[in-house]
Amino acid sequence: MKIRDMIRLIVLVLVVVFLGLWAFGGLEGVTIGTTRFLRWDGIFRKGADIGSKYTAIYTISAPEDAGNFDVSAATLNAKRIFEKRLNALGAEGVLVRQMNGNAIRVELPGATGSSEVDEFLHNPGLFKVTQGDDLIFTNKDVKSVKMVGYDATSGQVYVDVHLNNDAKERLANLTGPGTGSLSISMDGTEVSATYSSSETIKNGVMRLPFSTSNYTKALMLAICVDSGLIDATITVSDGMQTEGSASGNAADVLGIAALAMVLVAVVYLIAAHKLLGVSAAISLLISVIALDFFGATFTWLRVNACGAAGLALSILIITMAHIAALFAVRQQFALGKSLTAALDDGMTGVRAQLLELLAIPAVIGIGLWIAGGDVSAFGIALFGGSLLAAASSLLLIRHIAKIFIGIGLSDAAAYGLKRGE
Repeated sequence: MKIRDMIRLIVLVLVVVFLGLWAFGGLEGVTIGTTRFLRWDGIFRKGADIGSKYTAIYTISAPEDAGNFDVSAATLNAKRIFEKRLNALGAEGVLVRQMNGNAIRVELPGATGSSEVDEFLHNPGLFKVTQGDDLIFTNKDVKSVKMVGYDATSGQVYVDVHLNNDAKERLANLTGPGTGSLSISMDGTEVSATYSSSETIKNGVMRLPFSTSNYTKALMLAICVDSGLIDATITVSDGMQTEGSASGNAADVLGIAALAMVLVAVVYLIAAHKLLGVSAAISLLISVIALDFFGATFTWLRVNACGAAGLALSILIITMAHIAALFAVRQQFALGKSLTAALDDGMTGVRAQLLELLAIPAVIGIGLWIAGGDVSAFGIALFGGSLLAAASSLLLIRHIAKIFIGIGLSDAAAYGLKRGE
């Protein structure tokens, strides 16, 4: 048993160290599938409303003469395209949420560049290439669009439009000696670029030149067309607004406060309960890492002021649940039971009480979550924290303590336990 429990202890330590490094930025960029932990401060910055905030609500409606039009599907498509465009712009801490069937709410931290961001969102991205009155290429002919950037030799900015296989032959026929130029437009407005080539283009790539003064137009063409066509009418129903919220360094303050709370709890647990406290401290750290994962991964948890308060309260609830579980074990040992029996009976005895107590914040959290608005973030965090408190205090502590017992640390005094307390 000692060898098996020693292996379990080593695995446990390695898992905690790995997850801790991942959670707090030591493994920056490491992913599992498409999921990754954010740095502890990144979770708070993800809330998109700590500091100033740009907010806009876009309404998606049927274009004129659309006939049968699925507004819900068009709105979902627009939401996905908004996310692609914002990612292409390098925007961080952005929230894009579908509301009321045909509305999309966009929240972006910071006021700087709000109007520029709006330009990239409200354009459907309708791409047309014409020669005279003839329509040559549209979005359905485009495979991808890439921003090449500035070329020092020509002094121009370039965008590459990659056509699909069906359109390559048409491009080859329209380029070469004696061929005319092609006009480029997006959303009905001719962009400041024309295309012509004295050589026959066989690879299906149109390299569009822009002057440096039209860099933004080039970038808009690249991002809007590459992300996909929003085949609908887009309006900003609530306009744009920039709001002030918490101070600019609120993320750091809240993150440091949460870490300080955890460290104080760890010190108390170890000082008051020795090895039993070490078991609880490890369980607490795993729970906090799980909260970090929860907050970083699920975009529907807005870590605004309410969400941050909910996470802080969750840490407090988890800590109190751990302390309650430890006192239950101490009581069972004081009654004359063995160390292992005290662990089992203590956790079993306190289970019903803890579950009843933790059900209260869990139910409140669900209610606030359903209520919506800013308080929903508080509710989501509270609900998640209550579940973690129950799982870690009733299961993890006992499992970790039994690993210590299995490797030979079976002296009750080492666990801070005394008879007749």
